[in-house]
Amino acid sequence: MFLIGAAQPTTGPAAERYSGLQMLFVADKVGQNLVGTRGRIIGEIQQGAGCDVQVEKNGYLQIKPKNDDDAKKPFFSKDFKKVEFVGTASEQVRAAEIVGEKSISALGEVIMCIPKKTTSVVVGSKGAGIKRIQELCNGVSVQVRETSHGMGAVILRSGDWKTALGMIFTTVDEHMNKVQMQQQQHQPHPDPY
Repeated sequence: MFLIGAAQPTTGPAAERYSGLQMLFVADKVGQNLVGTRGRIIGEIQQGAGCDVQVEKNGYLQIKPKNDDDAKKPFFSKDFKKVEFVGTASEQVRAAEIVGEKSISALGEVIMCIPKKTTSVVVGSKGAGIKRIQELCNGVSVQVRETSHGMGAVILRSGDWKTALGMIFTTVDEHMNKVQMQQQQHQPHPDPY
């Protein structure tokens, strides 16, 4: 599984660069709206944000409808491509905001992809996490679903979705780092002799 924040930090001077933030982009718009001719658009995003942006080439993802009413909406029959970011946390968020603008233009919403086990952290007790995000982000619409590959999908519409994206990334990143630290503390230490 691909982890936010806790995933594979590099070594040396770029140790704070890691793979973590992921988004979904509607597959039939990737070439025109995200990659561009000869990679021009994605190159500009990478240069502007200082972050590597990678579009998964093989396979598609779908977002699972929550109920029968969801299943009737055309959104849930669309194929998506996963977009991954490699950089510092701030570089990843900056790149995701730019990709998000492209997604808003193509689809009308921004879709973050998070580890499924962190969806409860984003939602919060009785929806308190989502309500807090909505209050702090000018009524942004936040929906949490599951992808066809078992990841969580956080769908953002309207309001201040950029701030919401940053808040969700930070929440998931902190949670994943906390879990990783707890796991490391409970691992037996090798005998030095």
